[in-house]
Amino acid sequence: MLGIIIPVYNEAENIKKVLPLLKKYIIYDFKIFLCYDMDEDNTLPIAIKICDEEKIDLVLVKNYSTGACEAIKTGLLCSQKSDVTASLVFPADDFYNISQINLLYEKFLNNKCHIVCADRLIGGNRFENHPIIPYIIIQITSFIIRYFTNLPTYDISSGFRLFSNYFLDSQIVESTDGFTYSIELLAKAYRGNWKIGWVPVICKKREHGKSRFKVFKWLPYYIKWLIHILITEFIYKRRNSG
Repeated sequence: MLGIIIPVYNEAENIKKVLPLLKKYIIYDFKIFLCYDMDEDNTLPIAIKICDEEKIDLVLVKNYSTGACEAIKTGLLCSQKSDVTASLVFPADDFYNISQINLLYEKFLNNKCHIVCADRLIGGNRFENHPIIPYIIIQITSFIIRYFTNLPTYDISSGFRLFSNYFLDSQIVESTDGFTYSIELLAKAYRGNWKIGWVPVICKKREHGKSRFKVFKWLPYYIKWLIHILITEFIYKRRNSG
């Protein structure tokens, strides 16, 4: 079974659209872990009603702390303790890549990948109406990864990613800000020679609500783990190959 972790913060308009789509297009058994900060979040009553009507297995996960990173970490821990074998972090406002979830899970099942990345960069530019500054930063990191490492994905900053629970059980997530957990786990998987796969996705500007992505606040943490990947490439990988 697949665990789908959806962090929310007053995402009522998005969740009422995305949950029926998940039910319609995902062909595998799945369970939703809805991660929230406060009991007053307007997402909760809508999600409970829809999941009851659509017969979707829903687990409400209250954040041990606050913020997106801590909410996702709490969701990952709950997923690890459940009956699912892989955990997928999925944005509440992504209505365009739901069919790709099947491909991500199949990479895990059939290719024995421990991380499967939803990649917005391999196979052409898949961004539509994306804010310019985050877009430039994504393109710069992609260039560095593409030309200086053998990491089998170019999109290292995406939070939309699948992890095997076997891999998660071996890791301690140090990150506390933003979606840094995702690049941290990717960096650790690369150093540890865990199998990494990718599936192409598109990226569109959200239709409802305001993005909570804080590019300048989180950038130093992203750079830290990017350096970790480069060190792995130039010291560990090349030393072992030589």
